[in-house]
Amino acid sequence: MCSSTVNNQSSFTKRILVSNQAIGPLFETVISSLRERYEVDVFIGARFVKKSLMSRLYSWFIYSLQFTIYLLLNSRKYDLIFASTNPPLVPLLCLFSRKPYSLLIYDLYPDVLHSLNFPRGLQYIHSLFVKIWASFNRKCFSKAFAIYTLSGQMKVGVSNYINNQSNCSLYVVPPWSPHSIDSHSNNKDNEIRKRFNISMDNRIIVYTGNIGLTHPLEPVIEAFYICEASQSFNDFIFLIVGDGLKKTKLFNYARELDLLDKKIFFLDRLVDDDFYSLLSISDMSVVALDAALAQASLPSKTFTALSFSLPILSISDEKAALSILVTENDCGFSIQPDSECAVAIALLLQQLSNNHFILDGKRNNAFFTSQKFTPKNADIILHETHLSWPSK
Repeated sequence: MCSSTVNNQSSFTKRILVSNQAIGPLFETVISSLRERYEVDVFIGARFVKKSLMSRLYSWFIYSLQFTIYLLLNSRKYDLIFASTNPPLVPLLCLFSRKPYSLLIYDLYPDVLHSLNFPRGLQYIHSLFVKIWASFNRKCFSKAFAIYTLSGQMKVGVSNYINNQSNCSLYVVPPWSPHSIDSHSNNKDNEIRKRFNISMDNRIIVYTGNIGLTHPLEPVIEAFYICEASQSFNDFIFLIVGDGLKKTKLFNYARELDLLDKKIFFLDRLVDDDFYSLLSISDMSVVALDAALAQASLPSKTFTALSFSLPILSISDEKAALSILVTENDCGFSIQPDSECAVAIALLLQQLSNNHFILDGKRNNAFFTSQKFTPKNADIILHETHLSWPSK
C-alpha cells in the first residue's frame, strides 16, 4: 500500500490525493490534467479483480481498508482528496478524512443495486442495506465541495442526495475515449477475421467489456434465434467479448438455441491491439443497461465504440443517458429492454441486412458524435476544481 507522487514541482502550492482502483486511459487523462496545476499523489492499493463476484467484493474491501488506513495516517499532508466510485465505498470514506474532497461518479450507488433480483429471504436485508447506504450518501455528497457526473441524468440522481443547505457544486463531465479508428488500421481485415474465425460474408455486431448481471444481452441472442427460426436473411454475427457474472448463462443460452459458434461467438478478454483491431472491422456495438440504471450509469464502452465510428445498439430505458445520447445524435438505434425487445432487434437485423446504407449513415453520425467526446473534457475537472476550490 503506497502513494505514488507524480509531480514534485515546488511551484505547486496545493497537493491532491487521487483514488481510483481501476485506472484506465480515461482516468489517466484526468490525472495528467490535474498535474498541470497541482501536485498529485495517486493512491496505489489492491488491484481490482473482476473474475467473479467474490473476487470483486474482496478486492473492493481490501482496497477500501488500505485507503482507510492511509487516510488515517496521511490525510494531513493533503489539501484535497479526489475520489472515484471505484471502489463504491471510497467516496463514503472521504467523510472521515477531515479534508475537502470532490468525487467522480462513474456509477451511482446504491441506485445500481435496485436492478438486482434478490431471493425473497434476502430482500429485507437488501432493502435495509440500500437505505443505510443512501443515508451515508446524503451526508457524503452534501459535504463534498464538488461532484462530477458523466451525464445530466446522473447529475439529477446525485442531486437527490444533496440537501438544500449544501455548498456542493455539481458538474457534468462528458466521457471520452483516447482511441480512434485513425490510429488502428483496418488494412489487415482478412488477417483479423482469420484469427477470430470470422467469415468475410458476415457483418459484426460486438459487445465488449463486463458481462454483468445488469446488462440485458439475452434479447440480442433471442433476436438471432427469431431470425434463424423464421429463415429471415441476416448477415450479422454477434461477438461477445469479455468476462463477467452472466457469461456462463449467456453461453449456455446460445448453445441451447443452437446458435453457439454459428451466429453467437464468445471471446475472452483481448489484449489492447487485438481489441482495437476487432473494433476497427466491426459494424455495430451493443451497449445494454437495465431500466433501473437510467440515472445511475453511462458505460464508457459507448465512447470507445463512437471513437471507432461504430453505431450503437442501445438497449436501455428511453430516459437513460445512453438512450438519449444515441437518439439525439442519431448515431445508432435505441430499443427498450422490455418484453418486445427481442422482436424489435430481430426486425432491425432484417432491415439492416437488406439495406446496408442505413448503417453507413449511422456510422457517419457516430464519427461526428465522437468529436464531442475528446480528452479535452478532462480539463473541465481541472477548471472547475480551480474555480471552486474550497476556502479554509
